[in-house]
Amino acid sequence: NWVPVRADQLRVGHYIKISDSWFDHPFVRRIFRIAAEEELAIIRNSRLTRLYVDHERSTPVRHSDSPQRPPDEEQRIAERVATLKAEKIAQIDRIQEHRAALEAVRESYSETVGNTADLLGMLEAGDPGSVKQLGLWVGRVVETVINGQSPLALVALDIPPDGAQRIALLATDAVGICGVLGRRMGLGAQDLMALTTAAAVHGCGLQRLPPALMDESPHGMQRASNTFQRYPAISAEILRSCGGFSQTVLRIVNEHRERPDGGGFPQGLAGDAIHPLALMLGAVREFQVQCRAPDAEPTAALAHMYRELRPVYGAQVIDQLISSTTVYPP
Repeated sequence: NWVPVRADQLRVGHYIKISDSWFDHPFVRRIFRIAAEEELAIIRNSRLTRLYVDHERSTPVRHSDSPQRPPDEEQRIAERVATLKAEKIAQIDRIQEHRAALEAVRESYSETVGNTADLLGMLEAGDPGSVKQLGLWVGRVVETVINGQSPLALVALDIPPDGAQRIALLATDAVGICGVLGRRMGLGAQDLMALTTAAAVHGCGLQRLPPALMDESPHGMQRASNTFQRYPAISAEILRSCGGFSQTVLRIVNEHRERPDGGGFPQGLAGDAIHPLALMLGAVREFQVQCRAPDAEPTAALAHMYRELRPVYGAQVIDQLISSTTVYPP
C-alpha cells in the first residue's frame, strides 16, 4: 500500500519507504516510522524525491500536536546526521566483514569436501590410518558444536558431477547437521561424537554400487533395488574391516535407513530394535534425499519432512531437525 509522497507532506508518525539510493541519505534502514521532528528535518534536508508512505500503518500527529522547533534545532539535526552516518559506516564495515567471512567459510568448506573424498577413499581401500584422520576431523566439529557460541551454517555449493565428490559433500553436510541436531536434542559428548562419526562415513558403501545407484533421488529407482538397499550393511562392513570403529558407530551406520514402522532397509527393523541415533541420522539422510529433487528448495524438503515423515520418525526428531536447518528468509 505504498503511496508516493513529497517530503513537505510528511509528519511524525508516518510509516515511510525511501527508494532513493541508500547512499543518498544517512539512515541505515529505508523503511521505518518517523519518530521525531529531527528525522523529518533530515529527510527534507536530504532532498529525497522517491518517498512513499503506507497510510494504513501510519499514525501521523496533527500539526497542532507538533512541538515548536527549538532554537538549537540546526545544531541538533547536524549532530543527529553525524550519528546516523557513523552508524551507517559501521554497518557497511560489518557487511564487508560478513562477506569476507562467508567467502572464507566457502573456501574452507570446499577444501573439507575434498578432504572428505580422500578420507572416504582411504576407508574404501581399508586403510587403518583413515580412522585417526576421521577422529580428528569429527572431533573438531563436535568441539565447535559444544563450545562454540556462533551457529553453524551450511554453504550451498555447486553439486559435484562426480559420484565420489557428491558422496563426500553429503557426508560433510550430514556431519554439520547431525552436530547441530544432536546438540539441540541434548546429546552428551560421547553420543554426539558417535552420531557425527557415523554421519561422516554412513555413505562409504555407496562407492561400491553401480554409478546409477550411487545418487539417490526421492522417487527414483534406487530404493526399489535390492543392491541399493544393501549399502548401509556394505558401509558397516567397510568400517569393520578397517577396525577402530565402536560398535555404536557400526550399528548407527548399519541401521540409519531403518524406520520405526518397519518400512526401512536393509533388515526391516522396527520400533525399539533401531538405535535412536540411527533414526536421527536417517532423518538427516531423508532430508538430503528430498533436496535432490529437481528444482528442490530446502524449505520444500522440510515441509515434506513435517508432512510425511513426522509420523514415521517421531515429532521430536523431525521438529528439531527442522529447527536446526530452517533458514530465514526462506
